[in-house]
Amino acid sequence: MQSRLLLALIGLMLLNGQLETILTADETQTQPLLGSGKVQLTAIMNEGGAPIDTDISWEILSKPDAEGHRRSVAQSYDPQPNLIVPAGKFLVKVKVGDTQTTADIEVTPGQTTIKTLSLGAGRLTLTALAATGGNPLTRDLSWEILSSSREDDQRDQIASSDDAQPTFTLPANPYLISVKWGETVVNQTVELTAGKQLQTQIILNAGSLIPTATMTDGAAPATTDLSWEVLGQPNAEGDRPSLGASNDAQPQFHLAAGRYLVKLVRGPLRAQQEIEVIAGQTAALTLNLNGGTLQLHATQDGSWEIFGPLINGERQVLTYSYDKDFKTFVPVGNLLVVRHRNDDKIEQQVEIKANALSELTLDVK
Repeated sequence: MQSRLLLALIGLMLLNGQLETILTADETQTQPLLGSGKVQLTAIMNEGGAPIDTDISWEILSKPDAEGHRRSVAQSYDPQPNLIVPAGKFLVKVKVGDTQTTADIEVTPGQTTIKTLSLGAGRLTLTALAATGGNPLTRDLSWEILSSSREDDQRDQIASSDDAQPTFTLPANPYLISVKWGETVVNQTVELTAGKQLQTQIILNAGSLIPTATMTDGAAPATTDLSWEVLGQPNAEGDRPSLGASNDAQPQFHLAAGRYLVKLVRGPLRAQQEIEVIAGQTAALTLNLNGGTLQLHATQDGSWEIFGPLINGERQVLTYSYDKDFKTFVPVGNLLVVRHRNDDKIEQQVEIKANALSELTLDVK
């Protein structure tokens, strides 16, 4: 009686698709209890090609249900898996790199179904050089593979990578390669053939720029509160495009060969200088802010105003603060510090020396 009930339960589970899932190191598959067959799978790049043996994944899917959803019956990462699945019709999906294809199969109980899927794909290996004759770049690269342009001149992203020398497996088609190295972007078209390995080298015609800030000539580099900006050549209206920015102490910009204006801001301090970037070379630039540090103290609430040196009989406001204790970077020279409290104020001049700290305590009586 118990054996009859067990057989009836097994039959009901088969009818309802209730099957046990088994997970191994390389594959997951639904283990049928009765009426199973074997499926042997192989993937090739193109007709007549050798079996693919790396970077591959397989999935066998059931027929779609009433809502169009397919249930996963088996999965594997073996290059040529042998899977046991229940009898019936299934969809096989194989994915290699950034390309995939599908095929219908029918499994017969007790028999082996052999299926080879052709991807119609090739492999694309990319390298980038800063200049002709240089070594391949090894960092700070970002790659995009884009489709050929559509009727609306738009392109779809097919694949991407931040590896220095990536390899893509893609359907045989024309593509646009876009590589970004810092602030430099270069595009190049390629044609990929099924079953072929294409190695493409892109010359960026770019170099690197590493700026450093100091408060005076020969001083140690300034390391905090820095804001850098790199500007291109002016257009017809005299405006310069902003090509890169950083708050790092010593940033590294990768720029197309040419002349640039580098701007530096540290509090109210400003410095700028033009520099030429040469392809395949690293340019070092030191900007002297010609300033010092001013530390202000007060024991009561109020506000600070700091005015720069006299120029043509006038002083310009450099900065202000509502803090009791206020630390800022200021230019060298004789500055005017004003402390406000309600409608009263007190002011005092202070001499700022390059790369030195000046302190002042000031309270409104």
